[in-house]
Amino acid sequence: MPTNLSWFVENRMLRLNIIGSIEVDTMLTAMQEVSAKLDASNAVLLHLIIDVRHGENNVMNLKARVEAVRPVLEHPKCGWVVLVGQTNPVANFLSSTTAQVFKARFRSYKSAEDGIAFLRSVISDFEIPELDYESSG
Repeated sequence: MPTNLSWFVENRMLRLNIIGSIEVDTMLTAMQEVSAKLDASNAVLLHLIIDVRHGENNVMNLKARVEAVRPVLEHPKCGWVVLVGQTNPVANFLSSTTAQVFKARFRSYKSAEDGIAFLRSVISDFEIPELDYESSG
């Protein structure tokens, strides 16, 4: 299973795990699932952690990436999107560029600890747990 979407903090923050290599169709499906959670949420903003620590460093072309994430990053309930575990500089650049296109609240961190620390610094209305490595894959 290349992706796994679950609640990280119930009704406040989602966690999308990317496992192995991910193709465009799989990313489109995953982002549609995130978009559906955004639609169903009664939260003002719903935040998303994208955990790629178990993923492969494949680079999706920019056009495909934009189309895959469009329904999420344009959603009015989309809060912070934090990518953790990205070590490929080209993939990181494409992610950042895509987020800029949509003026999204986006950050990318190599370590989960840094990503969680950032989220804790900008979100104060609920507790954010540690991001457990073993349960991410």
